[in-house]
Amino acid sequence: ESFAAAMHSLEISNPARALEMAREGQKRWPHSERAAEFARTEVKCLYALGRPSEGRGAAEAMVNKYVGSPWALEVERETGAHPYVNH
Repeated sequence: ESFAAAMHSLEISNPARALEMAREGQKRWPHSERAAEFARTEVKCLYALGRPSEGRGAAEAMVNKYVGSPWALEVERETGAHPYVNH
């Protein structure tokens, strides 16, 4: 809880550090209930750092990995990335 709170507190003031923390969280807790939250923070920080192509790639991967989660829905709204649908 405190790791995620610290990460979120840095999203605006220090997005580079928040990005590091998001990636660290994904490595340390890849299957936790916070995994989608870390992935969403990675996307948000990449855009904040002026790296939109990386952000878009991370957004596409994130919304496909965490389909329908509140964090994925937020990324969909903010970036326009949507999960792939097999027809």
